Amino acid sequence: NIIRTIQVGTFTPVPHLLVLYLSSNHLSSVPQGLFHGLNELQSLYLSHNRIENVQSFAVTDLPKLESLSLGNNAIHSISPDAFVNLPSLNYLFLGNNKLTEIPTVDMQFPSLANLFLYNNSIWQIPDDAFWNQPNLVALFLDTNKISYIAPKAFRGLDKLNRLHLFGNLITELPDSVFFGLSNLQTIRLQDNQISQLYPNTFGGIDEIQYLFLDYNNLWEFPTEALSKVEIYELRITKNQMTTLSSEAYKVLSSVHWGSLIDNNPWHCDCDMAPFRQKMNVSVTYPDNYLSYQIICDSPGKFYGKHLIDIDPDDLTC
Repeated sequence: NIIRTIQVGTFTPVPHLLVLYLSSNHLSSVPQGLFHGLNELQSLYLSHNRIENVQSFAVTDLPKLESLSLGNNAIHSISPDAFVNLPSLNYLFLGNNKLTEIPTVDMQFPSLANLFLYNNSIWQIPDDAFWNQPNLVALFLDTNKISYIAPKAFRGLDKLNRLHLFGNLITELPDSVFFGLSNLQTIRLQDNQISQLYPNTFGGIDEIQYLFLDYNNLWEFPTEALSKVEIYELRITKNQMTTLSSEAYKVLSSVHWGSLIDNNPWHCDCDMAPFRQKMNVSVTYPDNYLSYQIICDSPGKFYGKHLIDIDPDDLTC
């Protein structure tokens, strides 16, 4: 459709609407009070329009609203009181917009579990960014321009299970940045510029099902950081790591479902000998899983060879 404006009162005759689909139009604003009286409304779709600003009381007093979609607009600002009295809201979609900061709106939604902020232009996550959303289970901040994460950015999100931060400009994570997130099971950090992990980066988390660190700039295997948490699947391909210690072998062999560590510029010399000595020509995990991922990049005499095929005594400096 090509609806450009909707008059307040348009929906007054249909107070029992459950789903209202206004996506893929040319709406540039949401007038205050437009949805007044829709007490049964459960889903409201406003995506793929031309909305730039979400003004005061744009979406308010909808007691049964569970899903609000404002994705794929051009939103760059949201009034602090744009969303009021939405006690049942579970999904809030704000992806594919032009937001540069985490919205500081008074979004005290007691039921909000899924917040989508991907593909905006957000550049930082300040301390207590989500202080008023303690029931978040999934937080999607991928494909932004985030280069700074404050030490207490995620404080209070003790129910958070899934965190997507991939496709940003992150160079480092503060020590203990995830402390208190005891339910966090998926952390996607791939496609950033992270060069190292501090020893307590994952402090406070007992286990992680999916930890994705591929396509970063890690220059050494983060043994200490990873040895403090039980991991089920680890991806750390396409980094800048050149060597693996015997302690790294312990970490990799403890990963339940497997690790991807290929496509690193491995330097196969005496520093790799202790790791190689831990490896055995075996049909059991982890050796069969790791053996053919580690391909030497240097020195020249070992270029292109699998580490498992090199005698440990030949790994000299």
